[in-house]
Amino acid sequence: MALHAVTGPQHSSTPSAVRRELRLLVDRPAQLAGFRRRLRKMLDDRGLHEHEREIVVLACSEALNNALQAGDVYECDIEVVVSLVSDYVCVEVRDADQRFKGVCLDVIEAAGPTEEHGRGLYLMQTLMQSLELVPRSRGTLVRMVKKLEAHEEKD
Repeated sequence: MALHAVTGPQHSSTPSAVRRELRLLVDRPAQLAGFRRRLRKMLDDRGLHEHEREIVVLACSEALNNALQAGDVYECDIEVVVSLVSDYVCVEVRDADQRFKGVCLDVIEAAGPTEEHGRGLYLMQTLMQSLELVPRSRGTLVRMVKKLEAHEEKD
């Protein structure tokens, strides 16, 4: 199983604004449940209310699911990094899908009710404050950021 995680505050000689980070390598859909469980725990520890937490979990699940579908073609690990930085959550999903050539995020619309695919990008864009899709030399980077409501972090 390629599901690896690192959580907790950053330990480095250089000060960092990252308060907590979750890093995972995922290579199959069966690992989505474990990812969601770890993400919920991280967000619960931050003190998010259930509604706000589930918005982040849904957007992250969509990004990871899209990457896993691309991974079927390229048979590779998908790297997921979720960082809590001040009052923001930043999510980065990196895959090896080299078919992505870009998309105009300003014109993304929800798929019709009878369409089987096409809701993921719309959901990610709607649920998070920013969404970037960056074609890379060895795949695609999806970066999402959301400002979190002010809650106290649990000890």
